[in-house]
Order: sequence, then C-alpha cells, then structure tokens
Amino acid sequence: MFTLDTSLSFIEAAESDVVEVYQSTAAIAITPENLQNQPCDAYVCAVKENGAVRVYVALSLKNSRKTRIYTPEASEEPADYQRQLDKALDYAKSLGFVMERVNLNYSVALREVVLRGIRVLRPVSAPRLAAKQRAEAEKAAAQQAETDRRAAEETMMKAEEERLNAEKAARIKAEEERRAAEEAVRIKAEQERIAAEEAARIKAEQERLAAEEAARIRAEQERLAAEEAARIKAEQERIVAEEAARIKAEQERLAAEQAARIKAEEERRAAMAAAAMKAEEAMRAAEIASEERMEAERIAAEKVAFIKQLNEKTAGERRAAEELIAKLVEAERCAAETVAEQRDMAERTKADRIAAEKAVAEMAEEERIAAEKAMAAQQAEQAATAERLAAEEVARIKTEAEKIAVAKAVEEKAAAEKAKANRIAGEEVAALIAEVEKGSAEKYTEAQNAEKAAVAERLAAEELLRFKEEELRAAAESAEAEQAAIEQMVSEKINAENAATEKAKTERAVAESMASEKAAKLKATEERRAEDETAKEKADAERLAAEEAAKAKAEAERLEAEKAKIEAERLAAEEAAKVKAEAKRLEAKAEAERIASEKAAGEKAEAERIAAGKAEEQRIAAAKAAAGPEKTAAVTATASPEPGPTVNHDDPFAFLGQEAGWSAGFGGRSSGNGTEFILDRSRKWIEFSTVEDVIALQQSINLARAALEGNVNQNCKGYICTVSEGGNAHIYVAILLTDSKKVLVYAPGKQPGSPDACANATDDAVHFLELIGFMMDTVKLGADKESRAAAIGKIPVLHQN
Repeated sequence: MFTLDTSLSFIEAAESDVVEVYQSTAAIAITPENLQNQPCDAYVCAVKENGAVRVYVALSLKNSRKTRIYTPEASEEPADYQRQLDKALDYAKSLGFVMERVNLNYSVALREVVLRGIRVLRPVSAPRLAAKQRAEAEKAAAQQAETDRRAAEETMMKAEEERLNAEKAARIKAEEERRAAEEAVRIKAEQERIAAEEAARIKAEQERLAAEEAARIRAEQERLAAEEAARIKAEQERIVAEEAARIKAEQERLAAEQAARIKAEEERRAAMAAAAMKAEEAMRAAEIASEERMEAERIAAEKVAFIKQLNEKTAGERRAAEELIAKLVEAERCAAETVAEQRDMAERTKADRIAAEKAVAEMAEEERIAAEKAMAAQQAEQAATAERLAAEEVARIKTEAEKIAVAKAVEEKAAAEKAKANRIAGEEVAALIAEVEKGSAEKYTEAQNAEKAAVAERLAAEELLRFKEEELRAAAESAEAEQAAIEQMVSEKINAENAATEKAKTERAVAESMASEKAAKLKATEERRAEDETAKEKADAERLAAEEAAKAKAEAERLEAEKAKIEAERLAAEEAAKVKAEAKRLEAKAEAERIASEKAAGEKAEAERIAAGKAEEQRIAAAKAAAGPEKTAAVTATASPEPGPTVNHDDPFAFLGQEAGWSAGFGGRSSGNGTEFILDRSRKWIEFSTVEDVIALQQSINLARAALEGNVNQNCKGYICTVSEGGNAHIYVAILLTDSKKVLVYAPGKQPGSPDACANATDDAVHFLELIGFMMDTVKLGADKESRAAAIGKIPVLHQN
C-alpha cells in the first residue's frame, strides 16, 4: 500500500541512480487529497538509494502544477524491488491510469535529456551531490586500486596461460601431425590390404562363377539334348505307328474291295466263258486264242508303258522330294543366321508342301481317271466281244443244226478242247488283269506312302525349325540330336527307297516275264540311278549335318565365351566400384576429421579473440568511468536546418527530434559486442540491386555537428542499412555530411554470418552512431514494392546499381 508523503514535492535522484521509469499514456481527471478534481499525469519511478532500490508513485497535477509523491508503507520497505514495482503499477492502475515504460537505453547524454523531461524527477542538490561524489570517488579509487591489482594479476595469469596454451598448442599440433602421419600410413596400408583382398576375392569369385556357369550350361545342354532326343524318338515312334496302322487299314480295305471286284469279275467271266464254250466252234478257238494272245501282248505293252510312265513320275516325285529336303536343309541353315529368313523359308516350304500335296492329289486323280478309263474300255471291249459272240453263236447254232448229226463226236471233242483252252486263256487273262490291277493298287499305295513320308518329313522339318528357333542357346548339344534325327530320316528314306526298289524289282520281274528285253535295260538303268542318287543323298545329308553341327557347336562356344567374358567384366566393374566407393568414404572421413579439427581450432581462436575484445572493452569502460563525466561531449540543441523524418506526436520523446553538436574527433571502433566499423574509402554510397535487397533501414532523427575523417566541422546525419549481397545480409553505416554532400561509408571488419550475428552487429552500429550524438529510428519500408521504392528513394546514401 502506498501513502502520500507530504514532505516530498519531487523525487530527488542522480541520473545514474534512476533504474526504471513508467508514465501514464494519457492524463485523467482525479480528485487528490484536499484538492479539486483536475487532470493528472502519473509516474512510477525506481531509484537507487543507499545501495537499495526504492519505488515512488508520483502524480503531476496540471491545473495547480503541484506534485504528489506516494511512498510504500514502512512495513513493506524490506520487500524486494520487483514486488514493490508491481505494487506501484497496480496502485497507479487502481487510480485509473494506463502505465507504459519509458525507454532509458540511450547514451549518458541522451539519458540525461530524457530524464530532464520528466517533471517529477530532480537532480540531487549540491551538498548531497558533493557528498555523494566524494563517496563515489573514494569508492571508485578503491575499486580502481582493486581493479589495477586484479588487472596485474590477470595480466600475469594471462601471460602464463598464453605460455601454457602455446606449449599445449605446439604439443597438440605435433601430436596431431604424428597421428595424421600414422593414420595416413595406416589408411594406405589398409587400403592396399583391402584392395589385395578384394582382388583375390574377385578373382576367386569369378573363377567360381565361371565354373558354376560352365557346369550349369553343360548340365542344361545335356538335359535339353536328352529331352529333345526322347521327344524326337517318341514323335517318330508315334508317327510310324500311326502310319503303319493307317497303311494296314488302307491295305485291308483295298484288299477287300479288290477281292470282291475280282470275284465278281471272275463270276461274270465264268458265265461268259460258259456261254462261249457252248456256242463257239473249234475253228474259232485258235483265232480266239490268237486274238486273246494279241490282246494280252497289247495289255502287257500298255502295262510296260504304264510302268515306265509311273517310274518316270515316281522319279520326278522323288526328285521333287529331294529338292524339298534340300530346301528344308537350306532353310535350317538360313534359320541359324536370321529369323526373317527362317520365316520366309518356312513360308516357301509351306508353299512347296502345298504344291507337292497338290501334285500328289493331281497324280492320284490322274491315276483314278486312268483306271476308270481302262475299266470303261475293258467293259466296252467285253460288251463288244459279248455281242460278237452272240452273233457268232446265232450263226453257229444255225450251222450246228445242219451238222449236228454228222459232227457230234467231233464237236464234242472240239468243245472239250476249246473249253480247256478257254479256261486256260480265261485264267491267264484274269491273272493278267489281276496283276495289272494289283500293280495299279500297289502304285497308288506307294504314291500315298510317298506322300505320307513327304508329309512326315515336312512335319519333322517344321518341328526342327521350331526347335532351332526356340533352343538357339542350346544349339551345340542339340546339333547331335538333330544330326541323329537327320540320319534316321535319311535311313528311313533309304529304307523306303529300298522297299520301293524291291517293289519295282518285283514289278519289273513280272514285266520281264510278259515283255521284252527293254524292261530289263530299264530295270538296270533304274537300279543304277537309284543307287547313285541314294549314295549322293546320304553323303550330302551327312555333310550338311556335320557342317550344321560344327556351326552350332562353334556358335554355342562363342556365346558361352562371350557370356563368361561379359560376366567377368561386370563383376570386375562392380568390385572396382566398391573399392572406389570405400576409398572415397575413407577420404571423406579423413577430410571430415580434418575439417572438424580445423573448426575446433578456429572456434578456440575465435573464443580467445572475443575474450580479448571483451577484456579490452572492460578496460576502456573502466577508463571512461575513471575519467568522469566532465570529459563527455557537450550536446547542444538547435533547430534542424533540413526536414527530418515524420515525428510521432504521441511519443513523449518527440521533442528530442533536434540536432546536436559534436566538437571532438571521431574513432572507428564500437564498444558494444566487439564489432569494429572501418571507413571504406572505395565506396561513395551504399549500393543495392533491387528494392527487395534492402532488408532493414534506420536513420537519425536529429543532426549532429562533427568534424569527421579530416573534414571541416559541419552538420551530419546518420544511417544504418542492412543489404542482401549474394544471399547474405551485410551491415553498413553511412554518415551524410550535409554541407559538402559527401557520404562516409563504414563497414564492419567482418560481415555477420548468422541472424544472431547480424542482430549483434546492428546493435553495435546503433551504439557506434550514438557515440557521435545521433538518435536512431527505424524507417518503415512498406509492404508493397511501390511504397518500398518510395521510402528508399528518400534516403540519399542509397544508390541502385
């Protein structure tokens, strides 16, 4: 609780003893004790007295121009300073005032100016001030003596510490160099060992992989060859069994049909022969026999011609089949070279197969038509013979009626002989016809068998092509199976040709018994040609199979060697990449350790430099304190000769917007956070690229009169600019000499590298300008580009490049 102290009309305190000051934001009307209602301003002041802080509440009455001072009760005096301050603020708020803190963070001169503007505060009276100054002088002398003693001790300790640090640094450096050398040797030895081990491991791994790959390829090739051989064998057995069953069924059907036809023909011929035997005369028997022999010879000649034509057609079909096989072999060879040629050759093979099937069908059709024509001619001949026999029978009956009596015995004898001759001739004709029909049936069956063999060969060739196309990687081993299949196919073809040759021999034997020596010559020529062609085909097939197998084996070996080489190169590249990555990792680790060591040394040096700077600042501050306030630069308030920035009239310190005079020289070091500002004579102004590069801007709200850097004494205006250069914030201090229009640009010895360092440098720049006598204020740059450009355009020390 605060009570009115009537013995006090103001608060008496030295400028350095004022700790904090609060004032009301506006005057309000209240009714103080024994006074009329009137507007008042409220103040809360914390002042040092006898080593303790005492808090006062003061009311400044505007109408009566009196001051009411309130002090805390005696029982509350021992309380701490912060508690008293909070109670004082609460008391002022209870009266209706809104309090705000007065900023006292200025230089000594500015602080005195601000405190003099507070009417409830008065400087200490002369006697009290003299006593206080004497006490402070004595205290300062004692402190100075103590400081000098401590400084001497610190100097000795610092010298000793520097010596120890130098010895330690030398020892650490030698140790680090020794360790670095040992580490370099160890790393090099380790790298060489790792490289040797890695090379040995790579070589062993490559050998193992090569062996495993070779074994796998060999096993795979053997498996594929066995599977392919088994498949080909099973397929051949199935085709042979199906063909045998079909041929057998076809033969049985043809045999049944032939037997039925022969039986019907024999019955018909027997009936005709019986009728002829009863009606034919003995004298016609020889003629009939002669005619029948001539007919038999004609039929035999036709048969020989037919056999010759059939042999020629068979030879043409065989040549076509040989050509087809040659084309298929060529297709296989081309298939190993290119897939496109395989397709074309397969299509040509398909076209040839269709043409062969069509030729076989046409041949079968021609044979069927020829058989039908022969059958029709035979039937017509038989009908003509029957008509002739019927007419002769009528004539014979008439003659027989006349001679029946005298020639009955002779007729019976002749009839018996004729019957015998007719029976023999009929049997010979029937046998001859049966033989011809049997030969035709056998030729038809042979043609069908040849066609089926060609189809089987074509299917085998197509299967071989598909196998070639799908199993090219296993060509080396599968070539043997293919060669076996080709040899088996050639063997089957030779067997079929041998069977056909044997059949032709049988037919030629029958033709030789009924024809002339021409058939024998034809037989010998045919046998010789068949043997030559068979031997040639076999030799060609074996040669082509050997060449294909050699090519396939060579291609497989080449592919295997290329694959092993590629795999070895890949493994070597991978291992080399691993070794290189490990070496880079070790180098990066060593570099990181070196950088960390250098960083630690730099941080240590920086800490020592900062400590030395702080010690220097403390020494300067102590020297200034010992020099006393009489050497402080005098500040005089005059009217500003040029328009200043806009002044906020709600600010209680707006009256401070006046110029000040500075009559002493100027130094270039700040005593805040240790940032040293040095004149940059190469700069005529502060440059920036875009308005966005200007981050922050401060200018003085007053003018200071000073003679700076060899220039005459004149009015000056101060500026602090934070500009973005290369993505980093740089701090510059500029002083405009208003008379000569010259700009002095100061830059810190080292630009800040972090936000905290930038804030510290900005505080040092403010302190730097306050020492000259400037009072700094922030310039509002605006939110948009236009307002920002307008604000920057008013600053004469900024220049856009």
